[in-house]
Amino acid sequence: MRKEITITIENGRDAGKKFLIREMGAYQTEKWCARALLLLLGGEMPEGMDTSNMTALANLATAGLSGLAKCDYAKVQPLLDDLLACCYFLPEKSTEQKLTPEYVDNVIDDVKTLFKLKTEAFKLHFDFFLDGDLVK
Repeated sequence: MRKEITITIENGRDAGKKFLIREMGAYQTEKWCARALLLLLGGEMPEGMDTSNMTALANLATAGLSGLAKCDYAKVQPLLDDLLACCYFLPEKSTEQKLTPEYVDNVIDDVKTLFKLKTEAFKLHFDFFLDGDLVK
């Protein structure tokens, strides 16, 4: 079962709004990691290293989104959009609504909310590294 968390925005123009963040599937997460690692490594995967290398993935988790901030935005944007795609708006009297780049401005008024949601989505996928639960 995929992990899920619910976030309630506490401050700003989106205060009180609730969002669900749902973990990507294993295959999609592995692809996301490979793309992120390639960006962080300048486009070349060192010989013998693949995305099943837990040390490399742990380094990605430790670098977090700030590590990707050093890369070309045009290359990072699809990764950020993938994190946003894990997020759903939870309106009070309706069903969850997936946040897409086309829809997000209908729901979110404060850029801080976007940063929070993407950061929390990143943590949801990589928290097992950050907690020291490294698979060997």
